[in-house]
Amino acid sequence: MLNKEKSRFLSGRNLIFLILVGMIGAINAQGITNTLGGNTASDKFVIENKNSEAGLVVTGEGNVGIGNVTPSVELHVKGDKEIFRMESTSLGWLSIFNSSGYQGYLGTWNGADDIDVGTGSGNTTGKLHLVTQATPRMTIIANGNVGIGTTNPNVKLHVFADGSDEDAIYGESVEGSGVKGLHTHPSQTAPAVFGWNTGSGAGVYGLSTYDMGVVGVAVDRVLMIFMHLVQVLIMAPLPQFAGRII
Repeated sequence: MLNKEKSRFLSGRNLIFLILVGMIGAINAQGITNTLGGNTASDKFVIENKNSEAGLVVTGEGNVGIGNVTPSVELHVKGDKEIFRMESTSLGWLSIFNSSGYQGYLGTWNGADDIDVGTGSGNTTGKLHLVTQATPRMTIIANGNVGIGTTNPNVKLHVFADGSDEDAIYGESVEGSGVKGLHTHPSQTAPAVFGWNTGSGAGVYGLSTYDMGVVGVAVDRVLMIFMHLVQVLIMAPLPQFAGRII
């Protein structure tokens, strides 16, 4: 029979402490090289893999490393093959939050075989950027307009070139049209292709070695009459231009 002193030692919090010490000892036997916790930033909690190498590391600063004994960010994964896999039985995604809440996602939402990346349905002002050197090169804004060279596109496709002697759009084709525009509205006179240059270059320029350089197809006769009047007034033919009225 235990005496009173031994019984007091094995009771209450002392008993729980002994159980925890036993658990830690058992874990150490399976490959943990350091204690659970530490007092300085240099202390680490390490779980080794089967090759006695550091598999998972938690630093004194709270950084977690997988395959990396010196994680420099909150989660630092290092490997020489596939290092991350996101798998779902149907639709799955990785959500992106900031201090304002949910902003966007990466994953499959609009179809199990599709890949989505962009803003979430509640993000009504955010933009999606494709960047190089940390500079946006292509931007999709909330209403779906696409900008190349601009982050504020005001039409469905807005291409802006600010370099010297730099073409905004260049189309090249072996047999088809390099650039083709078609306007079919019965009452509007907007051009099928419109180009604007604020410098000395051409708004629209077409070059063909076998056919017309620029071809415009319009449904309003007034537009073609206007173009022919301009041609007469300037007393010079429009360069490589042909129009067809339908």
